[in-house]
Amino acid sequence: MKKTVAVILLVMTCAMESFAQADILVWQGRIANRMLKVDSVSFFAPPSDKHDYVDLGLPSGLKWATCNIGTNESFGYGDYFAWGEVVPKDEFGWNTYKFMAEGKSSRSFVTKYTVDDDEKKKNGIWYENGIFVGDSLTKLHPEDDVATAIWGSEWRMPTKNEWMELYDNCDWEWTRSYNGTCVAGYIGTSKTNGNTIFLPAAGYNGLFYSKYEFNERGNYWTSELCDSGSAWYLRIFDGMYISSEDRSQGFSVRAVVVE
Repeated sequence: MKKTVAVILLVMTCAMESFAQADILVWQGRIANRMLKVDSVSFFAPPSDKHDYVDLGLPSGLKWATCNIGTNESFGYGDYFAWGEVVPKDEFGWNTYKFMAEGKSSRSFVTKYTVDDDEKKKNGIWYENGIFVGDSLTKLHPEDDVATAIWGSEWRMPTKNEWMELYDNCDWEWTRSYNGTCVAGYIGTSKTNGNTIFLPAAGYNGLFYSKYEFNERGNYWTSELCDSGSAWYLRIFDGMYISSEDRSQGFSVRAVVVE
């Protein structure tokens, strides 16, 4: 049977048109542990670490990524992140949340991004004798922004108003199978220039190991908290709208370009 080996080259100094029963060493780490005789070798470049964005002619000039964090495909679900965390994981809940006091597992013991609740909820560790002593941070710092942490300083998570701008300036159509992929979601077509963006209904990762509503619903974080200390997000479910949710949940992230 004829065999072909695909070889990834970072630097290619010469071109080779054909091989006649060439010997190929197969490496594992620093050890060449076996040799294959092959009839042909294909060369191709490694994947780029650059990420694409689309210009939708928005009033702000903001450009949006064409895929979710954790995938390079426009229809890919990508990874799921708790708000303010920059590493994907499988188990979500207060007991695994990054900004949680040691040994604790409730919102009352969040250690960063704390806001002054109403009179009936002054029971968190960010109160002393009923006086708020928290940090009052409501927008993610760059080090806690997963788009910046994973994709680089030219990217960040969108704000609540930026999601609203995207929604208001596109016409949206629900599809059960984007470009024949069997992935459901909303296609947004710019009212200004006709360019498009796709937001897959990637579901979400809830408490512990429970995953919900794939191809039915999508949840996309903003970079901001609301007054109650929950985080704003774009919800895709029987329409598209802004809502707020417990920040320990695992939601999708779509990035925007910083200019």
